[in-house]
Amino acid sequence: MEHDNLAKQAEEVEALTSIYGDDWQIESEASRSYRITIEQGKNEVLLYVTMPEDYPALAPPKYEISAPWMDRKAKGQLHAALDEVYFAMLAKLKQNKKILNATHNMFAYRIERRTQKGTSVVQDCDDDGETHAGGRMLHLLQILDQKNARLCI
Repeated sequence: MEHDNLAKQAEEVEALTSIYGDDWQIESEASRSYRITIEQGKNEVLLYVTMPEDYPALAPPKYEISAPWMDRKAKGQLHAALDEVYFAMLAKLKQNKKILNATHNMFAYRIERRTQKGTSVVQDCDDDGETHAGGRMLHLLQILDQKNARLCI
């Protein structure tokens, strides 16, 4: 189980690196801690993420948000919302036995990144052994001009 978690964590880190590029930083490889910096105007948010050994099978990632401009109440609400979204999504996915027992999870995503330098779209896909399936899903996202979307089958 621990090996599966580490493999899934490595895949997730690879995906996040491809999505966020230089904004995604490794804090500590040994403790699986990472940081992303998100800027909008004069405001900057640092999101620190640590992946425990039993993530994703049993536990959520641990996170800390640094946003000096944000008041304490807003930060608390944000933390509660992130926990709620994670557990709700996990519970919903686990209700479907096909998803729970799936061996070939194909996916495609397109994410729009806005920086001071302009806008770009980061996209990728994975077939996981199903020939051309990920590419076809990505093509569908492209022709529909979908952004900030992920398909997983």
